[in-house]
Amino acid sequence: MPARNISVGDAPHIRFSRCSGALRVEPGESGIVEVWTEDEREIALERDEQGVVMYGDIEGDLRLRAPATATVSGGIVEDAVLVTGIASFTLDAAEDDVRIDGVSGMVTLGDIEGDLAVNRAAGLSVGSVEGAMQATAVDEAIVVRRVEGDLAISSAGSLEVQYVEGDVRVTDVRGEALFERIAGDALAERVSSLRVAEAIDGDVQINRSGTVVLNDVAGDMGVDEVQSLMVGAIAGSLHASSVAAVVRFRDLEGDLRLRRSNRVAIEGGSVGGDVRVDQAHSVMLGSVGGDADMRNISGDLSIGSVGGDAVFIDVGGALKAGSIGGDLTLRNVTSATHVGHIGGDLTLAMQFAPDSVTRLNVGGDARVELPSDANLTIRATVGGTVRGPGTSARGGMFSAVYGEGAAHLELFIGGDLSLRGLAPRSSSSMGEGEYRSSGAWHQFDDDINRWAERFAEDMGRWGEQFGQEMSRWAAEFGREIGGRGDEWARRSQRKAERLRQRIEREMREAAERARETAQREGHPRDVRVRINDREWRFDEERLERLKREAAAAAQAGIVGALEAVERALESMGIPRTRPPEPPKPPHPPEPPRPPEAATGATIRINVEQVAGESVPAVVEETPREESAPSDVTTQPSGATLEEQRAAILRMVAEGRITPEEADLLLEALG
Repeated sequence: MPARNISVGDAPHIRFSRCSGALRVEPGESGIVEVWTEDEREIALERDEQGVVMYGDIEGDLRLRAPATATVSGGIVEDAVLVTGIASFTLDAAEDDVRIDGVSGMVTLGDIEGDLAVNRAAGLSVGSVEGAMQATAVDEAIVVRRVEGDLAISSAGSLEVQYVEGDVRVTDVRGEALFERIAGDALAERVSSLRVAEAIDGDVQINRSGTVVLNDVAGDMGVDEVQSLMVGAIAGSLHASSVAAVVRFRDLEGDLRLRRSNRVAIEGGSVGGDVRVDQAHSVMLGSVGGDADMRNISGDLSIGSVGGDAVFIDVGGALKAGSIGGDLTLRNVTSATHVGHIGGDLTLAMQFAPDSVTRLNVGGDARVELPSDANLTIRATVGGTVRGPGTSARGGMFSAVYGEGAAHLELFIGGDLSLRGLAPRSSSSMGEGEYRSSGAWHQFDDDINRWAERFAEDMGRWGEQFGQEMSRWAAEFGREIGGRGDEWARRSQRKAERLRQRIEREMREAAERARETAQREGHPRDVRVRINDREWRFDEERLERLKREAAAAAQAGIVGALEAVERALESMGIPRTRPPEPPKPPHPPEPPRPPEAATGATIRINVEQVAGESVPAVVEETPREESAPSDVTTQPSGATLEEQRAAILRMVAEGRITPEEADLLLEALG
């Protein structure tokens, strides 16, 4: 049928109800609408205030040529649709493919049974697409209810899609890209904000984008150059790099890899596989099922538990970990005040801040690499042997002082202790096979118990606090992603409670192992003391008598006598006879008691290793009887170092100690 022309105004609206063939709309002359149909019948055209109305069903194909300012609206097209170069287009349904190109205004489509391709439009609204959908260069919003095939969006103002059955590829979205669910894989690049309310059933890759918030991901996930990432659960692995602000996830079944993200905060519930982080600001993870390797962390690092080996290198903040199932390596860690049980071996090489206390419980061997300027006191209970420059001892209680000993490192070690670096200023040991009376044993037993109790208490508190932090984080995270935050918060609290109970159980078991080691008896040994290149030999009773004489001298008015002996012992790495007890309620005063003898454990002393010698000196002492009081009753005199030296000389002058004994004490005082 020949074309029919009808005159129209500046912005005509052309409407039809149904076309049984294909529809083609092209730009034409201004003020004229040209209509071609295959229908032999003459179609009814009527001009009204809005433009042109075509009445009845159109049999066959329909071709329209309209001004660029025209709007075309249709009901149903049973074949393919091609629309180009008009102002706007609306179609209720198409039973084949639809292609839109160069529509300057809004495109509104209902249900499309074929594929949909849109290029250059102001905005786009689509009901459903049974095939694939592609949209490019849409200035404003794209809104889609459902796509059965794949979806590809490139250059759009914003995007809102309820459901995609296939894969999704989204690039260059200036505003928010919001999905309810994606059944396939998802790729996003240069998206300002991406949010998926429900699940993504495939893999996910996001590059050079802003804020990303996802609920559950059934596959693997990769992220590169994004502002922040929040994900509920990931069934696969997560690989991320160059994340600016935060990475948060609830559960990750696979591995976690993160690098080149020096400002990022990593916060997660559980990781089923391995974790490797190279460069991040801070890390907080509930649990890691496999190995954990974290390096270049400028802030704090907190992990509830690690099932395998752990390596922490260059951590600028505080390191806190509940338990490590395998080996642990710590290098250049600023603070490790809360690390629970280490099931395997320990390698430790770090600076210790003055007045800090680091407690570690090691099931296997421990290797401590000391810096040249170490200012540290080491106190350890060792199941095996102790080896190091100027140090050699068998299992039991061991202590060593480096520099002024301002920082404190306390260790429970099931195996051997290996020390690397400089020789200690002084060291001491009470080891397996050495004689000790019941009084010394009880003091040693009490020390172990107090150590374990403090450690378990500290770790228990930290476990509880960590669980509370994880619970709060989970609730907040649930609100942010709109997921099951309350349920996961409760589960996180239960995990934290189990962690606390496990730490306490491991501490009790470690204390029991240490006591069993310490209870093994052997033969008494001579007392040998080596300080620098000089050596003294005593028997046990002689050293015990020296301590009794010091206490008696202090009672007799020799200022600083007892303090001089105590200070000399402490400079050798020997703690005072008993840590201070907590305050007790006041009670009526009692008459003064006679002074009791000071006591101590068998000690091993080595201030510096002598050239050509590898065996440290040994000092053994006869410990006090069990009935002796826990503290010497003489009050500190506040004597200066010079007064303490003078007190030792007065003790020699009064015949209380020998010149040889005084020589030892003066050397130890320094």
